[in-house]
Amino acid sequence: MARKGFVLELGSGADLRGGDSTKAAVRAVEDAIYRGSLYVLDYVEDFEKVFVEITVAVPRPETVRTDEVLQVLPVGQKSIRVVDGGLAVRYRDGESEEVIVANAAVRVSLDV
Repeated sequence: MARKGFVLELGSGADLRGGDSTKAAVRAVEDAIYRGSLYVLDYVEDFEKVFVEITVAVPRPETVRTDEVLQVLPVGQKSIRVVDGGLAVRYRDGESEEVIVANAAVRVSLDV
């Protein structure tokens, strides 16, 4: 069997007040996966043949709790790669509180 790409969806998410990269990453992945319906999954007999690969970009990749991000995915063999990117901006001038913005790409492949 060969793995065939089926879907690539993009999303973005933010943590507006807490500076939490994980929360922003979770919201970015949710944004990506809630954009469409994968009707083909109705015909998949074995979800072990569904592969879901996440790439998330955040300002401080080492702070992302990857297990929490992967819990967002409902099915499939899940993997995640966290890279440097996204955006961090001060909530207000003169304060240390940050808004964290994450970008996510979610790729779904099937073993067919």
